Amino acid sequence: MPYEAPYPREEIYSLEQAEHFLFSRGQGVVAVEGEIVFSYEELRKVAMEKCKEVVDVLLLPILEGG
Repeated sequence: MPYEAPYPREEIYSLEQAEHFLFSRGQGVVAVEGEIVFSYEELRKVAMEKCKEVVDVLLLPILEGG
């Protein structure tokens, strides 16, 4: 049986929750509606520009190793 990583998985968060989940731990690269963002402020800006109640956010985890 092949190994199945825990990703991708789909979860729904409010903007306030996303701030802590996505940016407090430096988990990886965050893409919102296809645009890379580096802060919560950028996330809010893209969400407001899209004028949508729900935006697609992709978290690409950083893999460490050698």
